[in-house]
Amino acid sequence: MDPDSYQSSEEIFAGLPTDNLGNGLPASIVKSGIDHLLEHDIEPEHNLGSFVSTGLNDIGERLLIESYKKNLACQNEYPGVREIHDRCVEILGTVWGASCNEKPTGWATSGSSEAIFLAILAMKRKWQTENGGVASFNGPTLNIITGSHAHVAVTNAAKANDIEIRSVDVGPESNYSFDPSKMQGLLDNSTIGVVLVLGNTYTGHFDPIENVNTVLDNYEQLYGRNIPIHVDAASGGFVAPFNCGNPSRWDFTIPRVISINASGHKFGLTAAALGWIIWRDQRFLPSDMLHQSSYLSGHHELPTLRYSQSSSSVLIQYYHLARLGRQGFENIIQDLLQRSSALGKTLEGTGIFTCISESHRATANTLPVVVFRVNPAVQDQRPEFTEQWISDQLFDKGYSVPCSKLPTHGEDIEVLRVVIRPSLKPTVLDSFITELLSLLNL
Repeated sequence: MDPDSYQSSEEIFAGLPTDNLGNGLPASIVKSGIDHLLEHDIEPEHNLGSFVSTGLNDIGERLLIESYKKNLACQNEYPGVREIHDRCVEILGTVWGASCNEKPTGWATSGSSEAIFLAILAMKRKWQTENGGVASFNGPTLNIITGSHAHVAVTNAAKANDIEIRSVDVGPESNYSFDPSKMQGLLDNSTIGVVLVLGNTYTGHFDPIENVNTVLDNYEQLYGRNIPIHVDAASGGFVAPFNCGNPSRWDFTIPRVISINASGHKFGLTAAALGWIIWRDQRFLPSDMLHQSSYLSGHHELPTLRYSQSSSSVLIQYYHLARLGRQGFENIIQDLLQRSSALGKTLEGTGIFTCISESHRATANTLPVVVFRVNPAVQDQRPEFTEQWISDQLFDKGYSVPCSKLPTHGEDIEVLRVVIRPSLKPTVLDSFITELLSLLNL
């Protein structure tokens, strides 16, 4: 008799290892056990607060399966993969406004966090080169200027590189974006750069990058310091170029913008995880950041932190760039912005919610996200209607709509966020709205 035949599923699953390897189990039992452990995971399509793409078409799935074995680092063995990678870099450099007189250079990364680290390290190396190679531990404490809404990856990268963060408070008074007028007193001879956000995670607003460039121009005229800008376009890098509403200038057409990062696995439509870091020209990537390796055949020079990485996401990125073209991306982004506008208007139309995001207003400087809170006047009358309560209730219904606090100085504002991703089906969004309104007895 099969010894498994008289065991309950609970007994079988209890035999799966938790902290020690054990002696092994039949493949079918392990697969069933894994399925059992995943039973209570929320459906990825219902993870409404996430920016990460959750959809691939049939060809994308085939590319994923066919290319996962190819290591992106094996450039000599897989010249076709390297060619596709380099085409992506060239295309993105062009999409982000690089001039014909410059040679954009960059790499695929494990995500925007790694890309931001490399961008900040490059600014540090550039400052050191221009200041006689002074090491930070022998000279002044170097600093970068950013907003309080910057992604935690900026803070982590600064700490790892022994760089001080000088933060500009972001809140309602600055329209939830970087205020250039607050930057002047933070700049000094040890400022290596300014890190701005194109579509912040909290509210979706774009920083006024062109206005910051003007402030830095004036500072250079007064003090002779050339301070560059890095744009964290993790979310906005695949939105702003294709927004027919003509958002403010933000890219390499602005002289001080020397590097841009973006996440292909967000609005770039690829599978997780893929980031891009592009410098406007080779001269902005310090040569001492390029490490050579002889582990594999051929000559390799890379600035990236990781070594091995599947090529699948890069191939999917190129597939979407080539298949959709500019018009295809414009169609997708316009549709997402229209859908986010409609959702924002629906929520505000209830009289219960106030939107912090601006995708429902006539503005081009935003992501297709809807960030909203309970109207304070309503909360005074119905104190049980808190953002956290709504988030918890929706989660019980199978929808993840995270409740988070805005990075505002001296205020405690909780909000809910829905990201209108390309993979978010209208039927899912409609069912979410129905569940939300039923919670509020509307």
